[in-house]
Amino acid sequence: MATIRKRYELKAKDRGQVETFGRIEMVNEATCAELYLYGDIVDDELTAAWFGGNYPQEIADFVAGLSPNQPLTIYFNSPGGDVFAGLAIYNVLKRHQGRKTGKVDGMAASIASVILMACDERVVNTGAQVMIHDPWTWATGNARQLREVADQLDEARDSILDVYMTATAEGVTREEIAALMEAETWMRGEKAAQWFVLTAVDAPAAAAAASDLFGNYKNLPDELKQSAREEATRKKRENDLLNDLYLYGTK
Repeated sequence: MATIRKRYELKAKDRGQVETFGRIEMVNEATCAELYLYGDIVDDELTAAWFGGNYPQEIADFVAGLSPNQPLTIYFNSPGGDVFAGLAIYNVLKRHQGRKTGKVDGMAASIASVILMACDERVVNTGAQVMIHDPWTWATGNARQLREVADQLDEARDSILDVYMTATAEGVTREEIAALMEAETWMRGEKAAQWFVLTAVDAPAAAAAASDLFGNYKNLPDELKQSAREEATRKKRENDLLNDLYLYGTK
């Protein structure tokens, strides 16, 4: 029987109420290991503690506990997150010598789709989605500083493209993937299989976890827009409540 080594509920602790956004569950046994990447990708333990998410050191610690050639199945339901944290997780998983199978339960969006490419086999459940896009950020500063940020984003895009090109279907060009990234492309399994080496299977998709990131995506699928609206409404109500508490001196 498998033994669960770690299980985390991904919660936001700085809001009006504690809310679970997803989970990361790590299971390890002699013949196989399972890793659930549910929720946002964040850069460190402190961010994960306050806002929820999966971070590189946590994944590295888990992989370090595996046997060198131990097979690993990774389940995805993540809207993405921090680019460099995601690239770090990709490289941690890529170095593991055991066969890696990635299964998209709900979504592998943004940098989570990059992590998916670390797997030797990729499977997308019916209705689940893969999303690729150009990296973005917030920036302030003068013209020179903003140009430097733009250059950094170009470098990040090229790094992501390098990863995608290791897993593209036969005949797919770098220019084609770059165009899909620029357009922010959401793909169910059948469409994703036209561009990447993966398999679409007839298995039910998991419900996509709510995320603040949804508000930043320009081509969010219709089935996720309601989740995004509900998340925005919830946050507004919480902010209004907090403002009232501050106004009346109760916080």
